[in-house]
Amino acid sequence: PDAVVVDGRIDQRLLDVAAQRGVGELLGRDVGEFVKRPIGTRVLTVGDLRAGS
Repeated sequence: PDAVVVDGRIDQRLLDVAAQRGVGELLGRDVGEFVKRPIGTRVLTVGDLRAGS
């Protein structure tokens, strides 16, 4: 899928699985701390959308 919307927190495990599956964007309420961020998966929060990013 191009994007996945989560009604909750995006954590490292979810980000890793999404990147392995080729997800382009993850959208969630908030994000946890990430040790590594895959280049091909963009992480957004509701606040990012409100800010216009």
